[in-house]
Amino acid sequence: MVRHLMTTAGALALMSSVALAQDASSTTITRTPDGVSKSTTEHHVDSYGNPMTEKKTYKDGTSGSSTSESRTMTDPESGDTVTKSRTTTDK
Repeated sequence: MVRHLMTTAGALALMSSVALAQDASSTTITRTPDGVSKSTTEHHVDSYGNPMTEKKTYKDGTSGSSTSESRTMTDPESGDTVTKSRTTTDK
């Protein structure tokens, strides 16, 4: 009886974890005559239930390298969108 109870509890825990996981990501690598660019975009839900998009782009080429990061958050109640971004360049 205890074995069936533990099996059921484990199955419920796995199903609820899968239901909560709403993350998605994509990565694109591009070669250009100047160098290489790698972009990663992640879509997920923060701890407050708000949808977020994070994008990171790394570029490395003959003219130097750069890193760009941006985070976009949407407030589900008001529908307002806030984007924060940062870029660093090394030559």
